[in-house]
Amino acid sequence: MVLVMGPAGSGKTAVARRVASHDETAFRYLATQELEEALEQTARRRGRWSTELLEVPVLVLDGPRYLSTRATVRRFLAKLIKARTEAGLRSIVCEIDDDGSGQMLQDVVPPGLLVTVALRFPQSRSGRMRVARRIAEHLGLPKSAAQGTDVIEPWRYDAVVRSLIVWRDTQDGDRTDPDTD
Repeated sequence: MVLVMGPAGSGKTAVARRVASHDETAFRYLATQELEEALEQTARRRGRWSTELLEVPVLVLDGPRYLSTRATVRRFLAKLIKARTEAGLRSIVCEIDDDGSGQMLQDVVPPGLLVTVALRFPQSRSGRMRVARRIAEHLGLPKSAAQGTDVIEPWRYDAVVRSLIVWRDTQDGDRTDPDTD
C-alpha cells in the first residue's frame, strides 16, 4: 500500500497516478465520488467488494473521507486493502483532507508493505522559484516566465500553473501583429 499525504494542491493525485501508471499492468482510479459510489454498492452487497476492485493490479483510492466517524466505511476499506495486500496487489490511497483517514487504513497492512509519501510546498523564495522554473520548462516556457510566482498566496502548484498560463497568453497577445489580423 502506498499512502500519499499532503496539503490540498500539493500534487497527491498527480503522484498517485504517476506511481500507478509506472506499473505496466492496468490500474483503476477511483476519485472521491466514484469511491463513495463503490462503497454504497459494497454496502448493498453486504460488505463484498466487486471482483474488479479486488483483482485490478493497481488501485488508486483518491479520498477516503471522515473515516474516524464512519466505522462501517473504515471496515469496508480495510477489508479491501487487506485482501489486495494479501493477493500481492498494489493499492494507493490519497488523503484529500487532513483528517487522518488514510492513516487509519495503514494498520491493516502488514509491516514492511506500506510506503508513505508526504508532500509539501516549498517555503523559501528560492525553493518556490526553483519549482516554478521547472513548471515553466515543463509547459514549454522560458524560465523567466516564473518571475514573481514566489509571492503568490496561497502558494500552490495549480496557482503557479495558472500564473504561467496567463503569462503565456499575455505573451501570445503581444506577438500578434494588428496589421495582419
